[in-house]
Amino acid sequence: MKKLALTLATSFIGASTVLVATSCEQPAVLCTCGRGDFAAQLTYVSGPVECADLKYELLGMNAYAFEKDGPDSGTMTDWSRGSVAIGSERIGWLVDRAALSMVSDPNPDHKLYTVGDFPKEPANDFCPVPQMRMADAEIDIPDLPEVLDNPMTPDDDEAKPPVPATHYVYKWSNLEYLVRPDAIGTQLRGDLEYTKNGCTAQYKVKAVYPARNCEKQDDAGHPLGVADPDRCFPVSQPDKKIFEGSGISPDFPVECVEFDPAGLTTSKRFYCMITKDVPAFK
Repeated sequence: MKKLALTLATSFIGASTVLVATSCEQPAVLCTCGRGDFAAQLTYVSGPVECADLKYELLGMNAYAFEKDGPDSGTMTDWSRGSVAIGSERIGWLVDRAALSMVSDPNPDHKLYTVGDFPKEPANDFCPVPQMRMADAEIDIPDLPEVLDNPMTPDDDEAKPPVPATHYVYKWSNLEYLVRPDAIGTQLRGDLEYTKNGCTAQYKVKAVYPARNCEKQDDAGHPLGVADPDRCFPVSQPDKKIFEGSGISPDFPVECVEFDPAGLTTSKRFYCMITKDVPAFK
């Protein structure tokens, strides 16, 4: 482990110089990941071309550790048993849309996310999660009827078009989280087997945390439907009327790209994405 040396020299008038030296070892970084949304790019590898329509998506992540004596035991955290949960925005959108029609997945065994286990510490700056220990993230929703506009709210349009029956399966493997002192679980690479309505394709995935919207806005804060690369800058730029930084590391090379819509009734949007393969640094 890298040694850090601290040297303190103090001089006194009329006295000799005193030199004190100490050293300490940098503590190990434990495996973890950013908690919240990652912006992900999905690159088609193989499978029927009709399944090759994924390009970008938001992925929800959460890292946690078990209690030593099991869940809800109230005992101390066991840092050697860290885990990560991963969910898909497409599945989340479908759940929300189905709720508007008072419909849900009839199969109670389907989970909207899946979970894998971290090692305690990274090896060569990465924490691997080669396979998930839970079943694949899956949802199967029947046809959703049209949602009509509410006449009691004339200023809002709540109408939604019908949605055909949709079955999603997300099978994750070979996940690797970049974990080092300057990037603690804020980049990810791995493999995805994606199935929609029985059509399955394989993808390579890279992702960055946090997911940051970079759509240009007018002075009133309304989206304008075009990219604004300045919004990927890590700190605020009041002179450009950008009052909040992206939160993405200034060491990461990023650009503003158009993301896939989250669902049938959502419009295009823009998010900051790393421009190099993981590990991505300037």
